[in-house]
Amino acid sequence: MPFAWSGVRLHASGASVVRVRLTRAGSDAVALEVADAAGQPVVSIESLALRPVSAEQLQGAQTGRYDSLFQLDWQPVAASASVVAGGSWAVVGPDAGLGEAVVRAGGSCVRYADVPALITALDEGVAIPGTVVLSCPASSGDSDVAAGVGESLSFVLAAVQRWLDEERLVASRLVVATCGAVAPVAGEDVAGLVQAPVWGLLRSVQTENPGRFLLLDHDPDHEISPAAADAVVRVLVAGEESQLAVRGETVLVPRLSRVVKPATDPEASGRLVSGGTVLVTGASGVLAGVVARHLVAGHGVEHLLLASRRGSDAPGIVAVGADRESRPVPPAGPRP
Repeated sequence: MPFAWSGVRLHASGASVVRVRLTRAGSDAVALEVADAAGQPVVSIESLALRPVSAEQLQGAQTGRYDSLFQLDWQPVAASASVVAGGSWAVVGPDAGLGEAVVRAGGSCVRYADVPALITALDEGVAIPGTVVLSCPASSGDSDVAAGVGESLSFVLAAVQRWLDEERLVASRLVVATCGAVAPVAGEDVAGLVQAPVWGLLRSVQTENPGRFLLLDHDPDHEISPAAADAVVRVLVAGEESQLAVRGETVLVPRLSRVVKPATDPEASGRLVSGGTVLVTGASGVLAGVVARHLVAGHGVEHLLLASRRGSDAPGIVAVGADRESRPVPPAGPRP
């Protein structure tokens, strides 16, 4: 199999017919001279190193494609029981039990109603807390998820902006606590759906402000036990994690792990759906055409839903769906 190229030179382009001459360039390499029909050089390659590959190796390469795929796993983490929560801490909003855990670990903790109240206390001379825990408010009970999401994001965004504007807090950490906003355990539902976007917002904030913001999610079905609260405080004091989830008395942190190959290869079955419809976004592009045809020819997909910003007016969208039943989606109008 070709392994390494060296001395590659392009002399001309546009040839429709070429002749290739190979000569040995060592025990495991060849040199190539490519010429057009008139004998004029097109490409010359000083050395193409080759490596022997057995049929077993090729088969192994195919079955080992999962080695390059990763997934997010939540794994237990523990900090030393001797960790001391020194310095001043603060809890803004409802306390899920972390304030008492800080005191048990040897620190001091003060509660405030909101971030402006904390700023006011700083103006009055209160010691600057090294760590502040801000609880994301619970949903108002309205069944409108979109409205609840807006409330959660507005609350956290306003708090983060006020935090960043306060120069006295530049060395302090803000821990934003949510409830059921992530699903760290397999099969778990996202019960706190209205708070889930807060994690997306704070992850962006973390990228722009390394070390200043942390995320903590606790079990929506149970209050944080004293043992779990103590474990959270120890992990926060250690300062090595930026995202935590508490389930039961276990503190979980996100880690990348390799995807485990399924017992049955999904590609072996061929068909992806039976009688269903597959959505293809960005359907006016060349890549979308390749994907659409692969779905039809390789997996037996019979119905394609082609989504494009320009709808049926997009160039190429008709060609994409010409081979099977498909329906272009009209544009939804300009975004606000």
